[in-house]
Amino acid sequence: EGRGRPAAGPPRGAVPRQQRPGPPRAPPPPPGAPAYDAAGEEPIVREHKLVQVCTNKACRARGSEFLLGLFQAFKDDSYSIQRSGCLGRCSAGPHVRVETERAVPGAPQRVNRAGVEDVECAVDILTHELGVDLTPSTVQCLKLNFLGNSHLSAHRVDEAIGCYTEALALREEEQQGVLLLMRGMAYLQKAYAARLLVRDMLVDTEAQQRRLRAAAMALVATASAERAAPAVTAAAVAAWRRAYDEGALDAAGRKARLEASVYEVNLLSAADDLLRATLEMPSFAKAWRQAGQALVELGQLDTAVQYYECALRLDPSLAGELLPTIERVRVKQQVSARARQLGLPEETIAQLLEG
Repeated sequence: EGRGRPAAGPPRGAVPRQQRPGPPRAPPPPPGAPAYDAAGEEPIVREHKLVQVCTNKACRARGSEFLLGLFQAFKDDSYSIQRSGCLGRCSAGPHVRVETERAVPGAPQRVNRAGVEDVECAVDILTHELGVDLTPSTVQCLKLNFLGNSHLSAHRVDEAIGCYTEALALREEEQQGVLLLMRGMAYLQKAYAARLLVRDMLVDTEAQQRRLRAAAMALVATASAERAAPAVTAAAVAAWRRAYDEGALDAAGRKARLEASVYEVNLLSAADDLLRATLEMPSFAKAWRQAGQALVELGQLDTAVQYYECALRLDPSLAGELLPTIERVRVKQQVSARARQLGLPEETIAQLLEG
């Protein structure tokens, strides 16, 4: 009495609710099977594209290295970039192949494009084949980039630098790295040209000095043989030779110093652009390779080797080019270290390294 009736339990032999089996689950799809949307009606197509750029001699001469940098600039997870050997039609290069790998049954789609030498072809590949969304400002930046490349291939270096600088001013983030790379290469060309001009001017000055000395000695010999007037003496000829040499050296020295300044300014500009390019495109081997060249020219041999080795790790196909280069730089390191041990002046060491 006064007690409630106990709750009724489950019937004898019944299975508790939490243990009752639910509807059978479908087994997981086998690897490689297509995935479907939430309604289970439409297959989800997952694509990954592979961009192959021919870097054989003919295509490289027509700008395939630049195309590698351009595709690298817009790269995301939807496509990969690869150097390739000959893709055919060498005379119509540079050649680009885009392969689409689909996660649904069907053969991979392949698109071959030859003659990708103008901005319209590059824009078409980026938008239609790779799905890159390009704004009008981006397209204008690409046009200036291609125009700069055209000037650079025609050795109009100043015009090329102007185009790259104008394109950089548009501040298109994806293209900053490749623009810095190309402008740095242009500055490096100007630096090389100035260095060669300084060397030729110094060689011409030395040759002129030798000719003047030979002419002066011949004059002395003639005057002695003909018993010329006392005014024509070896001392007078020597004084004239010194005065002429000093004047010629002053003029040549001024020109050489001017060209040396041009060399230094362009070399520092090149190094600045190329080092920044490695920060913008850390996975692009060419940026590290070109920065290594600028560092060699600056005499930073240890750091240059590190940059070359980084380029080689990023792109082992550069081994044929970079391994001999690294070996030459290491020989220069040894020569430089030995010259400093001997106490040779820096000018002499620079001449030894140039040789």
